Amino acid sequence: MILKATDVLAQRGKSSNLLNTTELEVRECTELGGVMLSMSEPSSDLLKSLSNVIDCPLPESAGSITRQAMRRALWLSPRHRLLICNPADEAKLVDTVKDAFPDASAHAAMYSDALCWLELRGTHAQETLQQGGFIRIGDEFPQHFGKRTTLFEVPVLLIRDVHYQIAVERSRADYLLQRLEQLTFLGAAS
Repeated sequence: MILKATDVLAQRGKSSNLLNTTELEVRECTELGGVMLSMSEPSSDLLKSLSNVIDCPLPESAGSITRQAMRRALWLSPRHRLLICNPADEAKLVDTVKDAFPDASAHAAMYSDALCWLELRGTHAQETLQQGGFIRIGDEFPQHFGKRTTLFEVPVLLIRDVHYQIAVERSRADYLLQRLEQLTFLGAAS
């Protein structure tokens, strides 16, 4: 059985709108899923072939994000990319990659059950992120960019798109939300 990211947060008795003040809103993004893509020997030919199989271009440089329709891909390491997609598409994508690469030069694994996606928006979203970790927003972290970092000492994937999106391990999602709430209640984000 695959657990949904909402399971962790549902235990808190909250809706998808987890925290909402006039300056900061935290929303759970249940519409986001993920497939971890791994390559045994990354090369531009393999990257191109894998991109064609999943119907989304894959990024070639650290932190970059590529997109096609409703899919985005985030560069994690020379061998790994995270394909952000609809959770309903995950199993088919994994099977498609398996069929296209029987030599296992490329591998795909469903990743939604491991991650909880949160979205931060509002006038204090940037300030909250900077207070929670070593994050410099600006030229070093431009829009449509992603990176691995820590937020309140919790490892996360942080994406700067229209709003900030955070992928956090499901087991740490509740703790991260508690820290965000503490900042808000203490007046740091309001």
